[in-house]
Amino acid sequence: MNKETPIKIINIDDNKTVLKQTESFFLNSKQFYYLGGFSSVAKAEKNIKSNELNPDVILMDVDMPKINGIEGVKLLRNYLPKTMFIMWTVKDDDDSVFKSLQAGAKGYLLKDELPSKLIDSILEVYEGGAPMSAGIATKVIDFFKPSRGRADSILTKREVEVLGKLCEGKSRDIIAQELFISELTIKDHLNNIYTKLEVHSEAQAVSKSFKNRWFLP
Repeated sequence: MNKETPIKIINIDDNKTVLKQTESFFLNSKQFYYLGGFSSVAKAEKNIKSNELNPDVILMDVDMPKINGIEGVKLLRNYLPKTMFIMWTVKDDDDSVFKSLQAGAKGYLLKDELPSKLIDSILEVYEGGAPMSAGIATKVIDFFKPSRGRADSILTKREVEVLGKLCEGKSRDIIAQELFISELTIKDHLNNIYTKLEVHSEAQAVSKSFKNRWFLP
């Protein structure tokens, strides 16, 4: 990093206390230039467009109303292709982690990390790294371990097709159209998938698929 060029930061978080603390923290640093904090993705998008903001790094909370952080990354990347996103959140569940990385986030930090870890992570992602809290890194490493089995050793060919499309983020009606079957049949296949995989929802089925590397992003 060029010491004469501070890293431009934006924070998007619906917790106003976090926004105030972040603002105070970065305004006192010569390494960073704080462009602003916004309580929603919509407000951030509006200000980025109207003020032509071009942040180097965006800190993004995951759990926010209306447009969550994962969808926010997808949305903002459309016109901020060079901006790097770090998820900064309290959520450490598999679904949030892997969907964030799929959306294009370069890092994933939990909010219980020390401020020094946040600084190091911003510098790391700015230099091309992928900073993560220790527990999150373990999840990602486990994800890339060799699969303990194959989807087609557990599911039928049609169930594999349905689950694969589900992992692509497609809705039941779209899957039904693409496979030329009814939504009722899709529901039956999903119920069979849940039973065989020992899960109770689409999200859990997708998460288990990613863990076992049955369908890579």
